[in-house]
Amino acid sequence: MNEPTQLLTVRGLTGGYGGPSVFQDLDFDIAEGEIVAVLGSNGAGKSTLLRALSGALPVREGQLSFRGKPIARTTSRITAQGIAHVPEGRRVFSGMTVVENLLIGQTGAGKRTALVLDDVWHYFPRLFERRASLGGMLSGGEQQMLALARGLMSKPALLMIDEPSLGLSPIMADTVFEIVDRLNRETGLAVLLVEQRIESALNLASRGFVLDRGAFTLSAPAAQLMSNDEVISKYMGV
Repeated sequence: MNEPTQLLTVRGLTGGYGGPSVFQDLDFDIAEGEIVAVLGSNGAGKSTLLRALSGALPVREGQLSFRGKPIARTTSRITAQGIAHVPEGRRVFSGMTVVENLLIGQTGAGKRTALVLDDVWHYFPRLFERRASLGGMLSGGEQQMLALARGLMSKPALLMIDEPSLGLSPIMADTVFEIVDRLNRETGLAVLLVEQRIESALNLASRGFVLDRGAFTLSAPAAQLMSNDEVISKYMGV
């Protein structure tokens, strides 16, 4: 069996905001079609890591490559390379329709619009029903679907998702995770997932990293992390 092709390669990544580095000297890889979860307490640097990878935050040190090529350091070029970021808090444009919100996420030629929208409607039929509604009129779950769908409009190979269950009911959160799982299985979309619902994240992912005080303290297959005493006691509230 052939080894999976590496999609994202990160070596020695160090970054932060204005003061001390939030994370230091991180090494990790993500293969094509893989779902990887980043676990950790609030303030561990998980969201900051995604912001650095997406170009929203400068990288202080480290080498990053995507499909064997250096990653550009501007958000638009990173998106064009095949990486999309769905940030925490959904950030839907409340005064714009569902379709208008989606089109903001698209890069490339306009002639692809109809084709990409058809893909989105296939996975998010509820958004098709609400396509003329303003973003601010959607429920929290619908807004999260819209944020995910907007990330897909650039046809990424890697989708980075930050806290997709935040503020959602358990049923709606499960629906969102099911959509992500289906996208991964049917399209081969790779996912880097930050999520406080640890059990849900590990059920979805094949591997996981634990980020603590700016460093990876654990890295293992998801099943091993699910049975790890430290993960259970520290992050699952048991």
